[in-house]
Amino acid sequence: MSEWLKELAWKASVPARVPWVRIPLLPPKKGNNMFDSIHKKLQKLESKIVDLCEKDINPNLQDGLYNVISMIEDLKGYLNEIEDEMLEEDSHIDRTNI
Repeated sequence: MSEWLKELAWKASVPARVPWVRIPLLPPKKGNNMFDSIHKKLQKLESKIVDLCEKDINPNLQDGLYNVISMIEDLKGYLNEIEDEMLEEDSHIDRTNI
């Protein structure tokens, strides 16, 4: 009789690695690709403006282009702040119930 009970207990146990249970992947982080593409476009724009400034052009136009470069730098800094805030928010998300 004891052998029979051992067999039932063995068949009733669930293995540690169950094939039908899948842990879902974490959702992708927000905006990474978006920020990368914006940074690349701003970098291209900035390099084109720098190339224009190096040419022999009207000094007033050159000053205006340097102002545009300054604005691009400010915009890049602002984008970095937003990206950091989004990453911080993403790190506070409770992913234990996902």
